[in-house]
Amino acid sequence: MDYKAVILQLKERFPPDTVVKSNRGFIPNQVYTDRLEAATGGRWSLEVRELDINPAAGYIKAIVRVYIGDYFRDGYGIADLTGKDELKIANATDLVINQGFVNAVDSWQMGWKDLASYREWAKNPALAHLKEEDIPPVSDVQNISQSRAIVDKSCTRCGKRLSQNEVDLLKAIPDFNHSKLSYCFEHLPDHFKRRVDPFILQRYTDQMNS
Repeated sequence: MDYKAVILQLKERFPPDTVVKSNRGFIPNQVYTDRLEAATGGRWSLEVRELDINPAAGYIKAIVRVYIGDYFRDGYGIADLTGKDELKIANATDLVINQGFVNAVDSWQMGWKDLASYREWAKNPALAHLKEEDIPPVSDVQNISQSRAIVDKSCTRCGKRLSQNEVDLLKAIPDFNHSKLSYCFEHLPDHFKRRVDPFILQRYTDQMNS
């Protein structure tokens, strides 16, 4: 498993409307789990390193470790137990473990681009890039089946001149070096295709096959 390639996939923007809109906005932990599964091919795991249930002191806390291959990140969760019965304590236990999980994957910058507009820390100029779109808007790819030729772009594998559609698809790949690399869709390596927003890739594939 290529750890660096996995991390690039984890950092990618999620599909539109993934963020559950509230005061701070949040991404459900199931979404993070799905991204981990897809990026690692299932080669990740979660370990509860510490679980402290203390009704007398009125709190429950957990430390959770998430592994990707040989690498790991720790996260924590905490909840108030004041006045809670056994059922509510059980629910709180699940809650703090989920909090710890999300806290751990957050350290890989999962969801940062999607949540930046809800977070104070994103106002820091050093993080301004998180608010920049790295995929074209849906309106820009609705007519992606149109095949306009581009004179100055050719596939580095076969030499075929790229269509505007293929150029648009390359622009949808995060961290893709457009100045040095150009591929027609047939020769675009799979690891680049996996970086493309699934909605855009599926739309492109469907329209190419129509």
